[in-house]
Amino acid sequence: ELSSGINAEYGVCAVMVEGRAYRGCVEKVGTDVHCVRLVDFGTLHSVEHLFTLDNYYQTLPSLAVNCSLANITRLPEDGPCWPEEAAEFLEENLKDCLVKVRIVSCQGDKPSVEIYTQPASGSQTYMNQQLVYERFAAWSQSE
Repeated sequence: ELSSGINAEYGVCAVMVEGRAYRGCVEKVGTDVHCVRLVDFGTLHSVEHLFTLDNYYQTLPSLAVNCSLANITRLPEDGPCWPEEAAEFLEENLKDCLVKVRIVSCQGDKPSVEIYTQPASGSQTYMNQQLVYERFAAWSQSE
């Protein structure tokens, strides 16, 4: 198990979520429960135990990149987070097809992206626009 001193120094650790091991980056250290972001998925989880991660796995690049969706914004009534239905919509529409991500700008080290899908049969879809059409987002005034 990982001590909080080692965690603070390296940031990346191993965690168990639903019986599977993942690489995590500690967002907040608690007394009994810690908030960890899975570096290869970008999702937040509360875990009780942090484990030391082999140096090799600590140096591998993250498979998830913190980014924002270009030219759209969440609806004000949804508050600070995207609704679960929007995440489910994206997940359903991004599987089983070619996904293209185009970086259109950066705010510091956070890219703003456009997402396009190309199903095996069918035309390319601009997913940022689809989120607006499905009423999960609105066009933003400025980037």
